[in-house]
Amino acid sequence: MRRCAGVLTRTAVALTAAAVLAGCSGGGAEPAGPRTTAAAEVCGGFARDAATAAALKGVMGAERYEEGASHPDRALAELRELVRAGQENPARPQGHTYCRLRPATPDGQDLTLLVNGVAEAPGQDPRLTATTWYASGARAFATHGHAKVYFPCRPKPSDRGIVIETEASAPDGTAETDPQRRTRLVTLANAAARHVAAELGCTDTKLATGVPAPLPKGGVHGKGAAP
Repeated sequence: MRRCAGVLTRTAVALTAAAVLAGCSGGGAEPAGPRTTAAAEVCGGFARDAATAAALKGVMGAERYEEGASHPDRALAELRELVRAGQENPARPQGHTYCRLRPATPDGQDLTLLVNGVAEAPGQDPRLTATTWYASGARAFATHGHAKVYFPCRPKPSDRGIVIETEASAPDGTAETDPQRRTRLVTLANAAARHVAAELGCTDTKLATGVPAPLPKGGVHGKGAAP
């Protein structure tokens, strides 16, 4: 009888340990949530510097983000081919999604960074009163909803070169009274442009460092044709 009691005791201990291990293995645990990332790490680190991280926080209202469907490698591969061969055809209607971010909040909305290869930058039209122009690259401007930066890229003398367009499209629902909204958006588009230029080895881009300076009303920004 004493021997049976010992067997029962060892069996009870084994069952208890198995139950504990099952609980630790996640049998009743909450499912893991989406991975969130700090500004310095998102989309290859384009927002690593303090000015860009601050602009991202100002636009998104958050300090941690979830990355969505982004295709930076595909975008860079196509841009490399365009730089080598030159771009004479119209740009892709949508461009490539270089980065898509959502703030790590329940009601957050996406911020999208697109890149595209174009033949030249658009002219500066003083009649576009809802547009603020900035000093960076061949052309840079912002409205309340998006910002675009254009810069030339020809890493080698043998490359025909193109102009690359980067665009930051902001989440909806932000009041137009925010005085820093446009500057923050163009800072993000400019940071993406600098990141792409570094990856491709573009030279003489004339891209601003940090926050691009706004041009005075009626200021002239030289025509941005491909080199």
